[in-house]
Amino acid sequence: MSLVAGAVFLALFVLGTPLFICIGALTLLLLRAIGMDPQVVAIEVYRIARSPGLVAISMFAFAGVVMARSGMPGRFVDLAKALVGWIPGAAAIVTLTVFETFTALTGASGMSILAVGGMLYGVLRKAGYPDRFSLGMISSAGSLGVLLPPSIVIIFYGTLTSTPIDVLFKAGLLPSAVMLGVLGTYCVLRGMRAGTRTPFSWSRLAAATWATRYEIPLPFLVLGGAYTGIITIAEIACITALYVLVVETVVYGDVPLRKAVGDLAVETMMLVGAIVVVLAVALGLNNVLVDQGIPERLVHWSAGVISSRVGFLLALNLLLLAMGCMLDVFSALILAVPLLTPLAMSHGIHPVHLGIIFLANLEVGYSTPPVGLNLFVASLTFKRPLLEVMKSVLPFVLLLLLGVLIITFIPQLSTWPTAELEGLTLPP
Repeated sequence: MSLVAGAVFLALFVLGTPLFICIGALTLLLLRAIGMDPQVVAIEVYRIARSPGLVAISMFAFAGVVMARSGMPGRFVDLAKALVGWIPGAAAIVTLTVFETFTALTGASGMSILAVGGMLYGVLRKAGYPDRFSLGMISSAGSLGVLLPPSIVIIFYGTLTSTPIDVLFKAGLLPSAVMLGVLGTYCVLRGMRAGTRTPFSWSRLAAATWATRYEIPLPFLVLGGAYTGIITIAEIACITALYVLVVETVVYGDVPLRKAVGDLAVETMMLVGAIVVVLAVALGLNNVLVDQGIPERLVHWSAGVISSRVGFLLALNLLLLAMGCMLDVFSALILAVPLLTPLAMSHGIHPVHLGIIFLANLEVGYSTPPVGLNLFVASLTFKRPLLEVMKSVLPFVLLLLLGVLIITFIPQLSTWPTAELEGLTLPP
């Protein structure tokens, strides 16, 4: 029966069936094969529905959809230009800053390219950056922000692994700064050669700040709530969604209220519904794997193949990068987490550090040739051949991989907030 389940999975996958359906079919067939009740999947749906993580995903997703359809991206671009326009390579710094902020708030890498990619491409070209540099930066920077709150990818991972989401929010802060710093340094060096510095103007900064005065508090609301622990993640998400709805529909009037609570709410529900289904089949498959002792067998097998912690970390990064460029982040996490977590624990890797390694690699995978999702989004957005987009992103992908290696081999960047946890820290 297990062979039949595997054959069905491969057949569905080859035919282009959505991965969650492939995994769902595999899970149900395996449950039947081992005599477990298929209602395990339904139980997981019920458990997810009662989880505060689902509330957080739903509310942050709704806020992200509303922001993407509003005039907020343009206002943030103007603010970033006014704030850092005097730095060498200012246009590139503006691009990185806007992408990191926007992707974190909306939780969608491809959406960021669609929403602000064309605008930022024009900013880069007007500042004198070459076409290939501009295209490569837009295509690769779209995934920045996955490690920052309130990224729904972090919430998904926390729900999947039962890791405290507020701790993951804190853990992603320094690694995200590393990724931004690596790309930012390269952009400043290129900017010094291109001479793209623009004069600083207090009046321009004041005007841009005034234009975004109701939106500037939003990141501080999310970060403050997450880092102080005064309110829960679900409460932060609800307050954020309400705040965005009022600001973008009533204060700015960019989005009609009727559309926000109608079309955009339906769009959000479709997104969240897909995430719930993905989580349910993932947790159901995880139950099967644990019941059959598959993770333990992998631990014993890998002990004879990879003996060192460094070797395991390098192999882990390569595997996750490959998965990230072939699958969407949610599907990749479904496949990777239940199998690789026990292996990582056997090598003494902290669970929170492991989560950041997962997300950092999958973040880079969005832009990794040949099939990274952002490559196709950028190709369609800018009407460029896919091969041209692939060539343009290579320098940026290499820099991001350098950032991933730094995050991987300096675990303190990720584990500093875990002192508040009891029983999660692994022995050395």
